[in-house]
Amino acid sequence: MTQTKQSTALVAISGGLDSICLAHSLLLGLSRPRNFKPTEPPSNVLDPLVADFIQQQSINKVELAYIDHSQRADTNFDIKAVRTISDKYSTTIHISKIDLPKDCSEEQARNLRYLELKRIRLDRG
Repeated sequence: MTQTKQSTALVAISGGLDSICLAHSLLLGLSRPRNFKPTEPPSNVLDPLVADFIQQQSINKVELAYIDHSQRADTNFDIKAVRTISDKYSTTIHISKIDLPKDCSEEQARNLRYLELKRIRLDRG
């Protein structure tokens, strides 16, 4: 019997609709039994796609990472939305704050965000 190495997916989540949907889809997919077969036709087009992705990547756990860029005063609403998803699926959430200069470019912000995500990944082991 061959054993596949299981992995944890660290999902960067902003609180925006696209990342909330991604996290929800992955967490919902993981909460279903491995032999889950969506109704024919599928209840939605994502069911088989997400199930296949989880299986192909050998994902057995999803953790969320929210990076506060210190650029907006209303990030508490984003954090609340992310915590709601985390609580619903009882998954780990990592919340970090990075201080970006006010004149920071999108590219600089992205690079600093990637560095912070790498730090989170390394810290979790």
